[in-house]
Amino acid sequence: MCVIYLLHAGTKARKSGGRLIVESETEKISSVPLASIDQIVASRNSQITTQTIYALLEEGKSIIYVNHLGIVEGVLQPVGMDSRKLLLQLKSFQDDQFQITLIRKILLEKLSQQQKLLLTQTSHIPNKPAIMHSKGM
Repeated sequence: MCVIYLLHAGTKARKSGGRLIVESETEKISSVPLASIDQIVASRNSQITTQTIYALLEEGKSIIYVNHLGIVEGVLQPVGMDSRKLLLQLKSFQDDQFQITLIRKILLEKLSQQQKLLLTQTSHIPNKPAIMHSKGM
């Protein structure tokens, strides 16, 4: 499961071959195969090229647009994906072991992203308290 977050101002996603290239205004941040991406979460101040949007739609991937508070403003997804996705989700969520594994992955990713966000947002604060790292994070 790979979710790409484009939350910083000036972040841009573009397609190159079969890969998604994520760049800031000054540097290349990452390069990920389009096939390995489940969805993109984009903020108002980021950009996704039209070619990238079409490639993601062709791959059955969605783009979620969020505001500065992280609240979903809208979703762009392929036509007809709702029913197939819902049936697959229903089948998956009936499996107890899958539920536990998924919850763990989601929580670890959320904690990791929150930690990155806190470090980014507090980088300008002098004498900030150290964030403790626990094993398994």
